[in-house]
Amino acid sequence: LSSVVFPVYLMHETVIFRPVLYSWFGLDKLSNVGSYKIFIWVIIVAFTIFTGCVVIEYIRKILFFVFKKIFKHILPSHFI
Repeated sequence: LSSVVFPVYLMHETVIFRPVLYSWFGLDKLSNVGSYKIFIWVIIVAFTIFTGCVVIEYIRKILFFVFKKIFKHILPSHFI
């Protein structure tokens, strides 16, 4: 799991992805909510974002592994 923590950080901190997350989870509308509800909501959102990004990262790793195997047979060895 430690090998995906940095890519998860990079994914959810990008300029494109952050506004999408804020709008999906309604994080921009939490100013009028009680403190215990915010705490619970933040835990749920953090877990969901982390889990989603971990799944995306594992899919990316699998795809890159498959593409590397495919291109290893197509391209000469000095390109890979």
